Amino acid sequence: MRRLFLIFLFLLAIPFVFSEECDYSLDVGKTVNVDGKTITLMNVGEGGAILVKVNDFLDTVPSQSSKVVNG
Repeated sequence: MRRLFLIFLFLLAIPFVFSEECDYSLDVGKTVNVDGKTITLMNVGEGGAILVKVNDFLDTVPSQSSKVVNG
C-alpha cells in the first residue's frame, strides 16, 4: 500500500517538474526574452487585442484568447 501511495505522489509531481509556464507583464514597447525568443508588445487595441512581435514576426492576438506566435 505504501508503494502505491509513493507512485501516486510521483505521478502527481510530474506536471510540476516539466511545466515551465511563466507570466510576464509588459508595457507597450517593452521587450522580454523567453526561450531564446525576443517578445515585444507593440500595441494594445481599444477592445483588448494586442499586436506582438516575436523576433521579427508581427501578429495580432485577440482579446481574451491565447495564440502561438512564431512558434
